[in-house]
Amino acid sequence: MPKKHTEETKRKISEKRKQMFASGKIQPWNKGKKGVQVPWNKGLKGEDYLKHFKKGIAKEKKLNLPDDEIISDYENGMTMNKLSRKNGCNISSIRRRLVENDIPIRDRRTSVCSAKGYLRNISISDYLLQVLDGVLLGDGSYRSTTINNETGYFSIEQSTEHKQWIDKIKELFDKHGIEYGEYFRTRKPVKKTCEMVALQSHSYKEFGVQYKRWYPNGKKRVPSDINLTPIVLAHWYMGDGHLGSSHYKKYNRNYYTLRLCTDGLLKEDIEFLQKQLLDKYGYKFLIRKEGKAWRLKINHRDIVRDFLIKTSTEMVDCFKHNRWRALYDPSHEIDRKYSKPEKIS
Repeated sequence: MPKKHTEETKRKISEKRKQMFASGKIQPWNKGKKGVQVPWNKGLKGEDYLKHFKKGIAKEKKLNLPDDEIISDYENGMTMNKLSRKNGCNISSIRRRLVENDIPIRDRRTSVCSAKGYLRNISISDYLLQVLDGVLLGDGSYRSTTINNETGYFSIEQSTEHKQWIDKIKELFDKHGIEYGEYFRTRKPVKKTCEMVALQSHSYKEFGVQYKRWYPNGKKRVPSDINLTPIVLAHWYMGDGHLGSSHYKKYNRNYYTLRLCTDGLLKEDIEFLQKQLLDKYGYKFLIRKEGKAWRLKINHRDIVRDFLIKTSTEMVDCFKHNRWRALYDPSHEIDRKYSKPEKIS
């Protein structure tokens, strides 16, 4: 049976290995392996191995690699493979320089994310954050790309009728240096076939932060720090809102209903949003169950008009349909589409 080391012996071995590592005679990835191995040993042993080892060290010293530049590039997301090609040396030389300067080595998954640009930093302005919060209240979502949710990406899918709104989000991404992909597909018919457009960003650290904010336990929850500004309300309405109307013949006028869909949210989050709308704007939305989903609904004509006026500056033209214009513009009290037909004599 192999001899078991005592705790004291293990401590001495560990200290000895640290000394050998500090002197460059051993690499940290050799732990648990027999002998002193380096990538360029080519299976050599004994004196031949030592000669080859010293030759490799001497050759590396002649390279005069810029340590500060290597460290800076590595911390900014460049992989050791790219650094070795850039400096014309072996990957092990790059790794040794990083270890000697106490730079933590990324694991394989993080390194792959870095190679694909997942770990690049972007700056999310307050305006863009409000837009994304509004989209997330509707059909938008964040997805995690790493096990520890360090990075994530944003995605939204809409009908091609609303592509003008998707284009507005794309313009914001371009201004903030956020890369994205745009995809088109035909949705399977439920009532009728619908052409869809999807926008999906690349993965970034900042979107990982937002993922943790919106999905604390893997389930979509409304953040407690959300601020329902007119910008947030406008993009919530464009993402998952609806303006309906019905004509009352007795009074010859239209009555309007504003719905803000909250299908993917828990009821307690919907109640939180209802309270926020009441406290901030005085809007008395009702929570009504439509099918299997709970939604916010209001029928008050003046409140609906006030909502449209507050959000009009952010509203995209493709959402300013006939009903919207009829309610927004006081000169169009009666919508021609629902006006009382003339009698035929």
